[in-house]
Amino acid sequence: MVTERKREIIEKYEVLLDKALKEDPEGGHDSAYHDFKKECSDNGYVGELQQQMWQSIVKRVDINNRK
Repeated sequence: MVTERKREIIEKYEVLLDKALKEDPEGGHDSAYHDFKKECSDNGYVGELQQQMWQSIVKRVDINNRK
């Protein structure tokens, strides 16, 4: 259950970050990260886990944009 929720958040913000970066290459990262941090905190994902999740999202977006 917990893993499924983490996956949902990662997949959601993968799409949102990609869209935000396309609309605003300079500030899109910051706006998406702010929303991501709030959602993670609301779900109890804080600290190192939150950072690992964000790094996973950024890596996925970077890989998808290279294709």
